[in-house]
Amino acid sequence: MRAMDGFFDHVARFGLTEPNVSDFLAFGSLGHGAKGLGNLRAGLAIFDRGDPNLVFVDEAQTQTAAKEQHKGTSSKGRVYYARSVSVASADLPAEWQAVLAAMKVRREAGDTRAPSLYIQDRMTQKLGQYILVMRREGLPNEMHQDGLTTFYADLSTRLSRHSGEPLCLATLCATWEELDRFARYRGTYSDDLVTGLKQTLKTLREEEANSAQLKFGKLHGIGSPPDVIRDALDMLDTAERAATPGKRHILRNRAAAFALSAILRSAGNGIGSCSAKRCFGRTTATVSGVRGDGDFAIANDTGGDIFFTANFKGARRLIEHWKAFKHARQRIIDRRHATRIAEV
Repeated sequence: MRAMDGFFDHVARFGLTEPNVSDFLAFGSLGHGAKGLGNLRAGLAIFDRGDPNLVFVDEAQTQTAAKEQHKGTSSKGRVYYARSVSVASADLPAEWQAVLAAMKVRREAGDTRAPSLYIQDRMTQKLGQYILVMRREGLPNEMHQDGLTTFYADLSTRLSRHSGEPLCLATLCATWEELDRFARYRGTYSDDLVTGLKQTLKTLREEEANSAQLKFGKLHGIGSPPDVIRDALDMLDTAERAATPGKRHILRNRAAAFALSAILRSAGNGIGSCSAKRCFGRTTATVSGVRGDGDFAIANDTGGDIFFTANFKGARRLIEHWKAFKHARQRIIDRRHATRIAEV
């Protein structure tokens, strides 16, 4: 009864004559919540189980409960989490931060002898990993031989969070490459330390060159293009059953990316081959009635090639999702670029 009294006060206050879902959502958001909406529904059902407003209350209660149970980041800021891989760039030693800042200034001023901004970001990440291990092991926060030995032992025994297997040689090589690059750029370390870094990096590169790259093994197990498209369509169906819109968006993008190389293959070429640069809306487009192969095909304007697949009618859904993903990604890039210009 109290819930009904509260709602009738809400109706009188806002002059509602035919409440709809948005009105019940507003009632719930004003402090009553999903529990209050549930009590209101129970009260209304006592008087009239056929009340059409019960449908609106149910919808509002479902949306309000989902919002209350959502555990995403609030508008008040990021939730706290403990860093387990690297320290933040602001937590690096002050001398290192000064070197990295000067490096960035030089590159932005046009000095090509300084590493690119992408390389600098990767360098900062690897240095953060190194410092985290130093702090965990109680060693000085500086690059020294004991620290490098300890860090290498940690990396070589660390398991990937994605695969559960030891880190691949490419990861070890990339990490050591940035440590070596930073040491050479700073120019204050002993010759023995720099020589040791260079020798370890050389050894890692040789081991990487002599090992079979994982991507070729995974590519071999993917199957033929029709198999890829069928698997991608299954992934797309799974995406539609995901619980949250964000998860559905991620899974749809994953399915589209997985199938793209199979959909856009030229006749006689294997999966992943690309004879010309293809860009939706510019060099690649959907056309109809081509050579009697049905309503759907893909034409590449630059090379004159036409791409077909027996499963293209179903795969068209994947292409549309991929186009939407590329469009949204470009909007984000443009927005970030505009923000940088405005800050300057």
